[in-house]
Amino acid sequence: MSNHSFAPGIAAQVGLNAAVLYQNLTFWIEKNRANRRNFRDDRYWTYNSIPAFAELFPYLTEKQIRTALDKLLNAGLILKGQFSDDKYD
Repeated sequence: MSNHSFAPGIAAQVGLNAAVLYQNLTFWIEKNRANRRNFRDDRYWTYNSIPAFAELFPYLTEKQIRTALDKLLNAGLILKGQFSDDKYD
């Protein structure tokens, strides 16, 4: 079981669930930056599905995850992009 953490300032802004997801997203983006992977549109990206997040964060439901991601998007803390070469993805 990995440790889950969050930034209190982000939690105050968008809630605890969103802050936990934000911490995970920023970890992977920084890792991608260090490894020079997933660079598109002048930024480094990461990706995950809601079911995969639910596996990583078993104390959150898929609905809670979806809501948390929406809060992060609406607050301008994350961006959403579509970079899959598969048109059905």
